[in-house]
Amino acid sequence: SLNWDECQAETPFGTYDFGRVGGVWTLRLDGVDIETGVERNFRRAAGAAKEAAQLHHEGRVLAALK
Repeated sequence: SLNWDECQAETPFGTYDFGRVGGVWTLRLDGVDIETGVERNFRRAAGAAKEAAQLHHEGRVLAALK
């Protein structure tokens, strides 16, 4: 699983980070938006962004193994 330092996780494929403005969170990989979601509660928004990053990262790992 990804190791998060606050709102950022470094991987061999790049750095994931997320932010939230209002009720919308955005997940980025190396500064490029890759997913957004709606959640007003910060903890739930952080959890959703981290889950999305984990799934994205696992997809990249599997693709690299093929």
